[in-house]
This record gives sequence, structure tokens and C-alpha cells, in this order.
Amino acid sequence: MDPNAPPFVAPQELSKLSGPQLLTVLLKSGLIGVLSVQESTDMYSLAFPKDRVYMRCLVYGVYFLQLVQSVLVIKTGYWIFVTSFGDVAVFDRIDMLWLSVPVISSISTCLIQGFYAHRISILAQSKKMPGVIVALSFIQLGGGIAVGVHAQLKKFYSLLDTPQTVVLEATSTIMWNIGSVLCDTLIAVCMTYYLSRFDTTIRETKIMTKKIIRLTIETGSLTAAIAIVCLSLVLFPPGTTYYYQVPMGIIGNVYANSMLLLINSRIQFSPEKMPQMVISTARFGTCES
Repeated sequence: MDPNAPPFVAPQELSKLSGPQLLTVLLKSGLIGVLSVQESTDMYSLAFPKDRVYMRCLVYGVYFLQLVQSVLVIKTGYWIFVTSFGDVAVFDRIDMLWLSVPVISSISTCLIQGFYAHRISILAQSKKMPGVIVALSFIQLGGGIAVGVHAQLKKFYSLLDTPQTVVLEATSTIMWNIGSVLCDTLIAVCMTYYLSRFDTTIRETKIMTKKIIRLTIETGSLTAAIAIVCLSLVLFPPGTTYYYQVPMGIIGNVYANSMLLLINSRIQFSPEKMPQMVISTARFGTCES
């Protein structure tokens, strides 16, 4: 028997393989559209032309990574559902998803978590807790890259579930997702704590601070929940063997949208001159003086 031959895919397995891949393509298409709107000249680019160089590089760099990731995922979806239509075995091939999903997602997540760590270091005037966040972020980065390398070596989804590889795959996925969950939790707690201590008599700044606290808790809870769902579907797969691909495929886009949502929350609309944008004073070191 040829060891390089693709594994046999039973007809009853088609829905378990094709369903998650189709859902991932559809969700990523929508999320990259939302991210593009936030990134467009009507939002970040026009509203914050004086942001520091590192901030603009971060925003555009994360957007570029997510755009490349979405293009690769959509390209793989087109190859599966159009170019190779009728080929049952194609649903089991990983193709470029080993790079576009775990590797690119973990890299962009690391950049975003580093951004939050820097914000916390400014608010707390301390490097201790940001250092812990960065360390956890590098753990999830290593886990994501390990998942991608392992998937590239196996080349087929069905080979990832064999007894010989399931332990290594589960360990890498645990590092990736648990690192993200712990990092998101620390970020949400620290941002909420330090922002709640920020005292000012300016009404607009108080309103903006409360808004940022709410967004931090909401987005942190969302990204942590997605990572927990992904880990649960990998470790406890009865009946949902391949559906971990959906949260694993979209988590990078959710992180990017969450970061840009928080950055763009500094925009306020003047009630006298809609839709004129007034930039809040709650910059947290993002703008050049």
C-alpha cells in the first residue's frame, strides 16, 4: 500500500469534513469585510492621522496578515468546492490551511496581545504584569506554530486523529488555546482595574473610560470563549470531530476586529455637527504629541 496515498473518506464522513470548511470560509469572508470597514479611510486612517508610527505599523500589519489569511482560506475553499468538485478525497486535504490558520492567527494574536501589554504598562507604570502577558502570548505563539508544522507534515485531517499523533496535536493545541485564554483574561482584568482607577473631572473622559472598560471586558470574553470552544472541540470530539476548524479559523479575525474596535472607540461624533469626528483625550500614548 502506497504510504503517500490519501486516506479513504467514507461518504458518511463528508458532512463532518465539508461543513466546518464551508462555515469557516463564510465567516472569514464576513469578518474580513468588517475589519476592512474599520480599517478604511472613513474610520482609522482618517480619524487618527497623528497616531505614533508603531501604532500605525501595528494596525496596518495586523490587517495585512488577516487579509493574506482570508485570501488563502477563500482560495482553499474555492479549490475544494469548485475546482475539485466531485473529488471526495479533497475534503481531507489540509492544503495551505496549515499556514493560513494556526501560524498566521498565532502571529497576529501575539502582536495584538503585545499591544495590550504595552497599554497596560503605560497605565500601571509597571512592567511586571505586562511581562507575564507577553510570556503567555509567546506560549500561544509557539503552540500555534507547532500546530501548523504538525498539520503540514501530516497533510490530511484524518491523519491528525491517529493514536500516534493525537497526543502531540492535543498538546500543541492546549498550548495555543490555553495561552490565549489566560492572556485574554489577564488583559481584561488588568485593563479594567487600571482604567477604573483613572480619575478625572472631565465628563467626556469619564464616559470614554467607561466605554473602553466595557469594550475590553466584552472583547476579552469573546476571544477567550472562542479559544475555549476550539479547545473543547479538539479534546472532546464525539460527533463534532472536525468542527474545531471553525473557531480555529476565525479567531484571528476576531482578535483583529476587537483590537481595531477598541482603537476606533476613541472616535466621538459631535452632536452639533454630525458626522464630524472629535478625538477623545483618552489616547493612552497612541498619538504623537
